Amino acid sequence: MANTQQNTNEAPVEHIGPARHTLRNALLALSIIGMTGVLTLFYWQSGKSSDMAAGELTQFRQAMFHRCGDQQFDGALDPKLAELYADSSRMRAVVVKQFHQLQRDDTNCMEVAKALRSADYPIR
Repeated sequence: MANTQQNTNEAPVEHIGPARHTLRNALLALSIIGMTGVLTLFYWQSGKSSDMAAGELTQFRQAMFHRCGDQQFDGALDPKLAELYADSSRMRAVVVKQFHQLQRDDTNCMEVAKALRSADYPIR
């Protein structure tokens, strides 16, 4: 019959196998949390940038409609156009420049439309 009771005076049993990696696991968890935070911040900022770009484009479209009376600039902003505008730094630069041009008294609407076409802005 085997003795199932352990003697309390015996030395503790040593761990067999590699040492525990508590510090390594904690650093790994912290780095995963940090990377998740960085990615979240990146996507949050890019969403804000898209919203800002849509606001710029809406403001330009309103100015173009009121100044030149072009009906294609009236109404709601097409989401595809907003996405195209947010992704194109060249188009954004041209639209901002032409928005400032529209603020002047001697604005030529045909020149504004020509500049927009040069930046691949979809004009009919």
